[in-house]
Amino acid sequence: MAEQVALQEKAEGSSQSKDTKKKPQGADPGEYFYNQRNLHIVFFVSCLLMFLGYLLIIYFDYKREWKVYQEKFYDMEIAKVTYEKERVDAVLRNEENKKKLDELNNALKQANANLDKPVVIRYDGIDKNVVYSELKKERESIEADLYNKQQLYNFAKGDYQSIKYEYEEASHLYEEAEKQQDRRLPSFEATYLNKKKAFEEVVGIVNKKKAEFDEVDKKAKTLDEQMDMVLSKQKELKAMVAKITEDRDAIQLRIDKEGRNFANIVRNAPIIEMFSPSIKVQQVMLPNLLDEFHFTKVAKVDRCQTCHMGISNLSYEVDEKIGEFKDSFISKYFKEKFSNEDDRKKYTMLFKAHPRLDLYVSSSSKHPIDRFGCTVCHEGDGRSTEFGWAVHTPDSEEQEKEWKRRNKDYEHRHLWDAPMLPRKHIYSSCRKCHSGEVEIATADDYNKGMLLFERAGCYACHKTEGYAIFQGAEEDKRKLSDNEQKNYYRRPGPNLKFIKDKVSEEWAFKWMKDPKGFRPTTRMPKFFEQTNSRGKDIEDVIASSMVKYIFNLSGSRSYPDISLGGDVKKGEELVQALGCRACHIVGAGEDRIYDPAKGDSAYLSEFGPNLNNVGSKLNKKWLYNWLKEPEHYWKDTRMPSLRLTDEEALNISEYLLTLKSNTFDKKPGVPSLNENVLNNLVLEQLQLRMPVVDAEGKLEVMNTTDKELYLGEKMVVNYYGCYACHELKGFEKLPGIGVELSGSQAIGSKAVNKFDFGNMSIHKGGHIPETRYNWLFNKLNNPRIYDTGKLESTLPTDLLRMPNFGFTDSEARHLVTFLMSMTTHELSKENLKELSPDEGALNRGRRIIRDSNCKACHRFSLNTFVVDADEVVLNKDKGTVSVNSKQVAFEAKLKLEDDENYYIDWAIGHSTLKLPVIWDDATNRYKVVFYDENTKRYYKDFSVSKDEKTGKVINVTPIYLSKDDLETAIQYPIPKKQVRKVLPPDGGEIFNHILRYKAVKAGKDPNNPADLLGFETKLPPLLRTEGRKVQTQWLFNFLKNPSDIRPNLSNNTDINIRMPTFGFTDEEAVSLTRYFSAVDREGYPYTYIEERGDRYFLGRKPQIEIAKKFVEDNCVKCHYYAGKEPPGGEDRNNWGPDLDKSEQRLSPLWLDAWFTNPALIYPGTTMPRPELPGSTEEEQRNFRKAMTDYLMNFHRYDHTQPIQQSTQQQGK
Repeated sequence: MAEQVALQEKAEGSSQSKDTKKKPQGADPGEYFYNQRNLHIVFFVSCLLMFLGYLLIIYFDYKREWKVYQEKFYDMEIAKVTYEKERVDAVLRNEENKKKLDELNNALKQANANLDKPVVIRYDGIDKNVVYSELKKERESIEADLYNKQQLYNFAKGDYQSIKYEYEEASHLYEEAEKQQDRRLPSFEATYLNKKKAFEEVVGIVNKKKAEFDEVDKKAKTLDEQMDMVLSKQKELKAMVAKITEDRDAIQLRIDKEGRNFANIVRNAPIIEMFSPSIKVQQVMLPNLLDEFHFTKVAKVDRCQTCHMGISNLSYEVDEKIGEFKDSFISKYFKEKFSNEDDRKKYTMLFKAHPRLDLYVSSSSKHPIDRFGCTVCHEGDGRSTEFGWAVHTPDSEEQEKEWKRRNKDYEHRHLWDAPMLPRKHIYSSCRKCHSGEVEIATADDYNKGMLLFERAGCYACHKTEGYAIFQGAEEDKRKLSDNEQKNYYRRPGPNLKFIKDKVSEEWAFKWMKDPKGFRPTTRMPKFFEQTNSRGKDIEDVIASSMVKYIFNLSGSRSYPDISLGGDVKKGEELVQALGCRACHIVGAGEDRIYDPAKGDSAYLSEFGPNLNNVGSKLNKKWLYNWLKEPEHYWKDTRMPSLRLTDEEALNISEYLLTLKSNTFDKKPGVPSLNENVLNNLVLEQLQLRMPVVDAEGKLEVMNTTDKELYLGEKMVVNYYGCYACHELKGFEKLPGIGVELSGSQAIGSKAVNKFDFGNMSIHKGGHIPETRYNWLFNKLNNPRIYDTGKLESTLPTDLLRMPNFGFTDSEARHLVTFLMSMTTHELSKENLKELSPDEGALNRGRRIIRDSNCKACHRFSLNTFVVDADEVVLNKDKGTVSVNSKQVAFEAKLKLEDDENYYIDWAIGHSTLKLPVIWDDATNRYKVVFYDENTKRYYKDFSVSKDEKTGKVINVTPIYLSKDDLETAIQYPIPKKQVRKVLPPDGGEIFNHILRYKAVKAGKDPNNPADLLGFETKLPPLLRTEGRKVQTQWLFNFLKNPSDIRPNLSNNTDINIRMPTFGFTDEEAVSLTRYFSAVDREGYPYTYIEERGDRYFLGRKPQIEIAKKFVEDNCVKCHYYAGKEPPGGEDRNNWGPDLDKSEQRLSPLWLDAWFTNPALIYPGTTMPRPELPGSTEEEQRNFRKAMTDYLMNFHRYDHTQPIQQSTQQQGK
C-alpha cells in the first residue's frame, strides 16, 4: 500500500514536471496590455530603422556640399603645386644644377665614409687625432652615468629646498622666542640646532653631487663638441644640398599632406574623420564680437572660409572685368576642369581671393580675418556652411535667378534678422567701426550716401545720431563756445525769418508748388502733385495758406537803398573771374545736363544753388546787400564774404538780375481762394483737436484770414514740419516730425515685418520684394508709393507726407547704403576705430573743407598715377636680392597724352618730399626708388657682397641716384601699358573753367595746351605741401582774416583772385592748420625756428650776407621786395609774393626743397629753378641754406633803401 502511494506521488510529480516544461511558469498574461512577441518585433524594426537612419546621417554628413568644394579646391591646389614641382625639377635637371647637386651628394657620401678614419681637429688650441666612431661610442657609454649623476643631483637639490625651509622656519621661531623670553625657548633652540646641522649636511651633499655631475657633464660636452667638429663638413654639405632642393622638398611635403593619397583617404573616411581630417570646417572665433541668439549674446563664429578657401590667397585674385583668375595656370585649369559655364562662375566666386587683400582678410591688412571675421562686414549667418542658410542675398532679381539655377536647393532665409548685405550695399557695415569719420577710404558708395544724406537734409526731419541740430535760434547758437558749436549741424534750408525782404508771395507760392520748375537741380523737395495727391484745388489752398502763414511770421531788416545802376558786362566778368562758378552754376550755356544712367548727380556735383534764374526770384536791394554781407541775413550761411566793393556788388547784382526764367514767370500765381475747400480743410484740422460740434462752432467765428493762417500753421508746423529745415520764428526748439533713424529702432536693424509695404509687396500682388533695402529704395524714389490703393480707405491726415526729393536710382542706392549703416549692432572697444591725434585732425579738417567747399577752387593733389614698377628686395637671411613687381602710386601734372604715353610734369611726394619711382632703361620699366634717411639721398639698387662658402650677405651698399638720374627720370613719358589707373586731382573742380576763361580773355586758344602754360599763377593755388610749406601761426591768421599774398593779382581786374572770408571760428581755423600739418606729417604746432635765433644769425652772418646780395641781384626781378614792385612791370601776372612775408609765412625746410627745384613741388609754376653758385652739390646745398637763413632773418635788414645791383648783374 505504501509502495502504491509512493509510486502514485512519483507519477504525479513526473506529470507536473512535464506540464512545467510545456508551459513556463510566470505572471499571468492578463496582467499586461501588450503582446510580448509583437513588442519584440516592434523593437527590432525600430532598431533597424534607427540604424538605417544613423547610416543616412553619416552619408549626408559625409556628402555635405562644402566637403565637395574643399575636395575640388585641394585638387586644384595639388595640380598647381605639382605643376610648380615639375618646373622646379626641370631647373634641378638642368645640366649645371644637376652637376652641382651630384658633386655635393658625392662629397657628402665620401665624407660619411670617412667617419671611421682618424682625422685631426684643433680643440682648445691643441691638435688632436680622433676617430668619430670611437667618440660616438665613448659618448654613448657615459650617457647612463650622466643621467644617473644628474638625477642624484636633482634629488639632492630637492632635499636641500625642503630642509632649507625647515631650517629657516626653526631659525625664525628661535629668534622670536629669544626676543620675547618665551618659556619654550629650550625646545625651539634644540629644534633649531638639529635643523642647522641637517642643513649643513645637505649643503655638503648637494655640492658633492654637483661636482660629480659637472665632471661627467664636462666630459660629455667635450665629446659632443669634438663630434660636431668632425661632422662640420657633413653639415655644411647638407645645408648646401638643402638650399638647392628646399623648394622642391617643400612642394613635395605639401603634396603628401594635402594630396589624394591613401593616408588622406583614410583620414577623411566616415566616422574616422572625427579625429584628424584634412577636409574640415574652417572657422574663426571672435570673442570680442557678439551675435544675439535667442535673447542672449554669444561669441561670433564665422565659418565662411570653409567654402571660400582661396579668400586670403593672392594667387586666386580675379580680374573683375573678365571674371577670370589672373594666375595663368589657375585660369587654364578652370577652363579645362569646368566646361559648364555655370560651374565655372560658381567655383570662381567660391575660390577667388578677396578683391582688397591689402585692406581686408590678410594678416598684414588693417582688417585681418582672425580679428574681424567676415559677417561683421557682410552680415549673414556665419555659423552656417550651406549656401542658402548662410543667408546670401542676391544683388538683383537676375542674380537670384542665376543662383537658383546653379544651386537647386537655394532658398533665402527671410526670417533671419541680419541677412547678408547685397554687394551694392556692402559698405553699409563700415559705420559700425568708423561712425565718426567724414570719409572712409575705398567706401565710395557709403561716402556718397553720407554726402547725399547731409545735402538733402534728411537729419532735419529724422533724428540721427551724430547729426544734432541746435534747438534754438541762430543768435543763441553763436553764444556757445566753439567746441560746443561744432557738435551741431546747421538747418539745411535757408532762414525764413526775413523771407519777405527776399522774395514775393507769388514767387513763393509757385516755388512751393513746383521747386524744380524754377530750379531743376534744387534740393528743395516737392510736396505737392504726388501719387497720393488729393487734387489740385485742395493743394492750391494748402500751398497758399502755408505761404501766407510763413510771410505772416516773417520779420524785416533794414537795408540801405540803392540809387545807382550797375554795369552788367562788368558784373558778368566779375562772376567769372572771382570764381563764383566754384559753388554756383551761372552764365549762359553753363547749365549741366545730368545723365542718371551714368550715375550723374546734381546733389553731389553742385554745392550752391543754380543762379541762372535768380532774376525771377530776388529783388535788387536784397541781392546787393546779400553779396556785401551774407551773414547779415543768415548767420549759418555757407556763403563767404568776398569783400566786394560797393561798385563790384552793384555790378554783380545787375548782372544776376538779368538771369531770368521766362517759363517760370509765366506760370500762374496764387489762384483765387476756394472758400469751400478752405472751410473743409480747416474743419478737418479742428476735428482732430476737438469734438465735431466745437469744431464747427469755432469755424463759424473765424474770418477768411484766420482760416488761412490756421490752416497754414497746421500744415507748416504739424503736418509738413517746414521748421525742421528752415528757421521759423517761434519754432526753433521743435524736433523734426520724421521717425528716428538711429537709436534702439535703427533703420538698418529694424525688422522687415515692421515696414509697411502696403499693397506693393510681392505677396500682395505688387512688385517690391519684402526686404529692408528694397523698401528704402522705393521709398526714396517715390516717398508715397506705399499709399497706393489706400486713398479711399485712409483718413487724409493719415496719408504719407514725406516729400519727393527727385533722387535718381544711383542716388537712392547710395542713400540706402548709408541708411543701412545705422544699426543696433554693438562692437567691443577693441574693434572700434579710435582715431589718433593726427587722424582726428585729418577727419575734422575734411569736415570743414567739405562744408566750406574748399576743393571747388583749390587742388589738394595733382593727378595720381598707379603704375607697375619693379622693387629691388634684399633678403639678408637667404642672402638674395630679388626683384618684385608691385603697384606704386605717385603724383604728377598731366600735360598731354597720346595713344601710347602720358606726358607729365613730375612731382615729388608731398608728404615726404621723396621720389617714388625712376625709369630704368635696362628693363624698360619703372623701378621703385628708396630714400636713405641718414644720407638724405635716393638709391635705386643694392651692391651685395657675399661669403664665398656660405653664400650669406656680409655687406650691402646702396647705389645712389646721381643728379643726371633724377633729371632723366622726370623727362620720360609714362607708357600707358604700365599704368593701372589715373586718378584726377583731388579738388579744383573750377580749375579748368577758370583756366579756359582766362585764356580766352587773354586771346589764347583754350584747346591748345601750349597756350594754357603760364596761367597757373592766375588760379587758386595748389595746396599740396601746405602743411610743410607755411608756418602754423601765419596760416591761422590768414584763415581768420585773409590778406593779399600777391598784391599784383588782387589789384588786377583780369585776375581778381581773392580768398573769401569764411568767418571761421577759432576752433575751425585751428582744426584746418592741424589738418594741413597732419597731411604732410609735420609736427604741430610748428613754432620753433632755429634760424631766427641771435646766436644762429651771428654764426651764419657772412653766408647770409652773400645770399642777401644774390637775392637782390636776381630774385627781386620777379618778387615784391619789402612792398616795392619788381622793376619793369611788363609781366605783372607772373610776379611772385613779397619776400618780406616769407619770414612769418614759410617753413625753412620747405624753402630748401623749393630752391632745389620748384617744379617738383608745384608743376606748372612760373618760378624757375635758381641757378645757384657752387660747382658741387654740397656747395649748392650750403648756398640754399644761406638763402633760407636770409629770408628767415629778413627783418634784421633795412630794406627802405633802393637796391644797388652789382656791375655784373647790370651788364646782364
